[in-house]
This record gives sequence, C-alpha cells and structure tokens, in this order.
Amino acid sequence: MVEKMHELAGYSLVSFLIMYTVVYFVIRHMEKNGKPIKYKMLWNILIPLAWVIVRVVTYK
Repeated sequence: MVEKMHELAGYSLVSFLIMYTVVYFVIRHMEKNGKPIKYKMLWNILIPLAWVIVRVVTYK
C-alpha cells in the first residue's frame, strides 16, 4: 500500500511537471501571436492539477 502511494506520488509529480511545461509553452506561443492571456499563473497551475487529478482517479 505504501509502495503504491510512493509510486503514485512520483507519477503525479512527473505528470504535473510535463503538463506544466506544455501549458507554459502553449501560453508563450499564443502571446507571441498577439493574444494576451489573462490569469497566466492560474492557468499554469490549474490545468496540470486537473490533469494530475484525472490521472490519479483513472490510475490502477
């Protein structure tokens, strides 16, 4: 059980970092094309967090 939690925590962290990077570059790319993004930090945290929650719920 504890091993499973450690595995899940590591897996969640990696998922979060990957999604954070993806969202960060998408936002930067959109801003370069002249689309201002409001609440940048909020999006940068919420989207990866939602992704991690979905992954944890569907993780077996």
